[in-house]
Amino acid sequence: MTEPAGASPTHVDGRSAVVRQDLDNVLHPVVAHRQLEAEPLVIVGGRGSTVVEADGSEYLDAMAGLWCVNIGYGRTELADVAADQMRALPYYPHTAMNEPAAKLAQRVNGLLGGDNHVYFVASGSEANEAGFKFARQYTKHENPGQYRYKTISRYLGYHGTTLATLAAGGMGDRKMKFEPLGGNDFVHVAPPYCYRCPSGSPIHRASSRA
Repeated sequence: MTEPAGASPTHVDGRSAVVRQDLDNVLHPVVAHRQLEAEPLVIVGGRGSTVVEADGSEYLDAMAGLWCVNIGYGRTELADVAADQMRALPYYPHTAMNEPAAKLAQRVNGLLGGDNHVYFVASGSEANEAGFKFARQYTKHENPGQYRYKTISRYLGYHGTTLATLAAGGMGDRKMKFEPLGGNDFVHVAPPYCYRCPSGSPIHRASSRA
């Protein structure tokens, strides 16, 4: 197996220093800090679907980061393009036009059929937040005096980590610590989960036994 880029094992003292520096300064989401301290994992590099720990151990990153490293690690051709763009124009808001955004939007629009406009955001949570806002703005504009604001979501669904996307989500253990969330803005219905059908449908029970 080809060694992942930037994956040279870190000396034990250097690894310990990173662990201590992290525990003293970084606030990690989701995972318990005591667990991190008991079983620290220091990732130093990766290529394709494999990541490398500071001690040289290799792991299959089956989750692709948090479901977002879809093209794999160590893609030097993309790093080169990103570096070129960072040198030319690292950022500018969409209060004006710029060539990279226009080109990418045209490409995405073409993949979607060519009759759309693209709204760029930085994360899945932000994309869902934007979707809620677009829907509300549209209904308020199209139905004066009959403002619709409720969104139907599913139990067990995951939509992000902001307050609105947590409210839209259907995972109680993920959002219970942050309640109350969004009042009655989100209405939840059962998921199409035949293995454990909440309605007890005999058709679903039969399919779950198959």
